[in-house]
Amino acid sequence: MAVYLVQHGKSLPKDIDPDQGLSEEGVAETKRIADVAANYGVNVSHIKHSVKTRAHKTAEIFASALNPQGASQKSAD
Repeated sequence: MAVYLVQHGKSLPKDIDPDQGLSEEGVAETKRIADVAANYGVNVSHIKHSVKTRAHKTAEIFASALNPQGASQKSAD
């Protein structure tokens, strides 16, 4: 079994977005990296992420590209 660790994409500053969601640059970078992983044939069964908005959005982007068998799951922060 392989475990892949991915840091969330670049987020917005707290003064712009209190939840610190992904910036446009963060979304674009995350999509690019997820697409590279998909093109390399990375196979995942589950994606786990923290409850933070930026982590959730990053997980959604990876799930969209990699189509894991299991749903994306939140982990305690």
